[in-house]
Amino acid sequence: MLQNHKYFLHFIAFFLMSLSSIVILQMGVVGNTQMMIWGLMILQLSWGILILKPRSLKVGQWKYALLVLCVVQIGQYGLNEHNFGHGVFNILDVIRYFVFIALVEEIWFRGILQDYLGRNSFKAIIIASVIFGLYHLPHGWPIVLTTTAVGLLYSFARGYGAGILSLAFVHGLMNWLNLSFYPAQNLRVEYTDFLIAFPAICMIGVAGLYLFARNRQSLSR
Repeated sequence: MLQNHKYFLHFIAFFLMSLSSIVILQMGVVGNTQMMIWGLMILQLSWGILILKPRSLKVGQWKYALLVLCVVQIGQYGLNEHNFGHGVFNILDVIRYFVFIALVEEIWFRGILQDYLGRNSFKAIIIASVIFGLYHLPHGWPIVLTTTAVGLLYSFARGYGAGILSLAFVHGLMNWLNLSFYPAQNLRVEYTDFLIAFPAICMIGVAGLYLFARNRQSLSR
């Protein structure tokens, strides 16, 4: 648990800076958007590693992170129609998905914020998940809902000991699979049904994580 309040102040600064930058990019007032995007991602990563410290970037209980990936992909593939993407091995996309999106978000939300709040406490898991969802507010409230549900899975896994590196790996793999390798083309259900069904699948996954953790704890006694 991160006791010092400076970690929370750093997170607030990161959160507001990131949301402001996304809004500015969406307004189209920046000439070279790619330069701004890459500059922002490099700043977020270096800043987060400096605050969290490299020794905190551990693999931890990777099985919990793997369970999260399975649940999210079951929901994605069950509710969407997919086709194999083109140019799936673009190295810049791989770096962006795994390092500058997944690792950055895991450092700031599951690392700095959740650890500051108590990591495995119910309060920390809920707050970190909701704020992770609100981080995606510029993309619309439906995205806030789905990312909050996914964030709840990641936060539970973190609470049970999954390390930042294992969470970042499955997070990046999820991004790459869903956006490049096997992207969704059409929903199999109505959009309103998706907004109910996908969070419900995530909640079932949370229950599964809880039962899996309880079973492991009972076996280790």
